[in-house]
Amino acid sequence: MKKTNRDRRNLMLWVAFWGLVFSLIPSALPAGEWDPPPWGLDLEGLNRFLKGNNPLLQIEEDQSRADIELQYSPTKSIRIKRGKVTAWVSSSSPGRPGLLFGYAWEGKLFGRLIFFKDHPEIFPETVPRSLKERYPQGRILRIIGPGRPQPYFEYLSESLYVFSSERGVYFYDPKVLEKVVKIEQGILTEQEQKIEGELRKMSPR
Repeated sequence: MKKTNRDRRNLMLWVAFWGLVFSLIPSALPAGEWDPPPWGLDLEGLNRFLKGNNPLLQIEEDQSRADIELQYSPTKSIRIKRGKVTAWVSSSSPGRPGLLFGYAWEGKLFGRLIFFKDHPEIFPETVPRSLKERYPQGRILRIIGPGRPQPYFEYLSESLYVFSSERGVYFYDPKVLEKVVKIEQGILTEQEQKIEGELRKMSPR
């Protein structure tokens, strides 16, 4: 009987201990980053908007990035040349390499990115659940592939598209994203057709 009571007490202590541990684990994104800035801001407007929370934060265009890998769904991305689409980076101290902040179309913000590698305080496995709490109409799915199935989150409304992947969390203006992907896929198709035509001309008849 004494052993049973001792076992029960040990079990309760064990449960309480791990409950405390998990309550201390950050299951959400950094404060203030659940919601992206208003879409359509230019660099000046975005920096002015962000100064309230972090006076040292500075957003600027990444002039060194010639190509942009635009991930537009949990499992799909497209590589595009810098032009109308530009990458914006953030830095909180002069001379420090900037972290990828988001994307702009014709100088106006339409995408916000949060990469797990840039935020070690985030536990990736808890992000889908945290996003589900923030956007209850979204859904948690699993990507079936080699190894263990990877859970991810996806939510779409008229003004916001949010999804997570193994790399991070992505926020987009869905209307602009759809336009950008359509234009860039059209450019790639045109380039492929041009190459195929040139190869046919070069092939012996």
